[in-house]
Order: sequence, then structure tokens, then C-alpha cells
Amino acid sequence: MTMKFLFRTLLIYTAGLSMSLAQTTDIGDSPVDATISERERLGNQRIQIEAEMRAREEQRRLEEAEEARLRAAE
Repeated sequence: MTMKFLFRTLLIYTAGLSMSLAQTTDIGDSPVDATISERERLGNQRIQIEAEMRAREEQRRLEEAEEARLRAAE
């Protein structure tokens, strides 16, 4: 019975310790993590801007093609 109690106590202590360590090492706690997050944000922003530019260019091409088609039909 004493061994079971000691083993159970050891398991609880180990689980608690690992949980507390996990909470103190969350992403964003260090300046390095903040720099990585900022780079990711800027990268995502650049990708979004490039996608919007491609979409506007494609829309412009479609409008020009439609105008050319209408002129040719006249």
C-alpha cells in the first residue's frame, strides 16, 4: 500500500511539474518568438497583397477582353 501511495504521488508530481513547464514556455514568451510572429504576420500580409494585385490585374484583363469583344461585335 505504501508503494502505491508513493508511486501515485510521484505520478501526480511529475504531471504537475510538466504542466507548469508547458505553461511557462508558451509561444510568444521570448523576443525570438515575437520576432518570428512578426515575420509570419508580414509574410502573410505580403502574400495577401500580392494575391489582391493579381486579382485586380486579372479583372482588368477580363474587362479589356470584354471591351474588345464588344468592339469587334459592332
